[in-house]
Amino acid sequence: MISEDLEERFDKGAEVVDEIISELCATTGMSLVELGNQTFERWIVELSPGIRTHLLPSGGLAYDVEDAVGNQLVGMSGREPFAASIIAEICGSNVYEGCPVPRTLRGAAFQLIHGTFKAAQRTGPKASEDFAMRALLRGLAIFIHQAFDLSLTRYDGPKAMSACDAVSLVAAKHGVSVPFTRLRDWCTHPKHEEFRLRADSLERFMKDLQLVALGIKSQESLYGPFLEFARMRKFGA
Repeated sequence: MISEDLEERFDKGAEVVDEIISELCATTGMSLVELGNQTFERWIVELSPGIRTHLLPSGGLAYDVEDAVGNQLVGMSGREPFAASIIAEICGSNVYEGCPVPRTLRGAAFQLIHGTFKAAQRTGPKASEDFAMRALLRGLAIFIHQAFDLSLTRYDGPKAMSACDAVSLVAAKHGVSVPFTRLRDWCTHPKHEEFRLRADSLERFMKDLQLVALGIKSQESLYGPFLEFARMRKFGA
């Protein structure tokens, strides 16, 4: 028999997940479905406090990049493919939309145009297109599992009252169909171990971003908030 206390914790956990997803959608101006279609690099651009995205009347995007972040990206582009991809996206979009290229990225833009940009080439597996979505939903399941003392899956607690069930329920409300079994596998199945390692790195990166935004960590450090991604090359998704 399911206790009233468990039902209350389950309902509260689902409510918190709904609030977090709603706030994320409001902040980015995209639905959960649209967020799920974004590339891994696009999520990093959206999350980074030193990169500001502007939605233009044309429907296109343009970017402002703080000098410290631009220098970090350029410095890492010869070693980290994700940094090179972000630079190419920012420069290409600004040039196409007729907007100024961020000062620290002008040299890279010149090299991109002339085909001399020496960017690191991806040697490991590429993150799947839905990686960031999987990481978000898995992270929410773990969060309410810990915060509300819910079982992570149905197999270690009452049926249909697990953290994965709550996240699956809320995701469906936002137009994303993720069955319990799929979310359960992302959280526990051995075949998704490399995905979980990469997702954990993304979570640490986001925490670093919060610390930078609060002034607890310096954005002018050697790698700034991008340090986590130097550890992610060997991880697949």
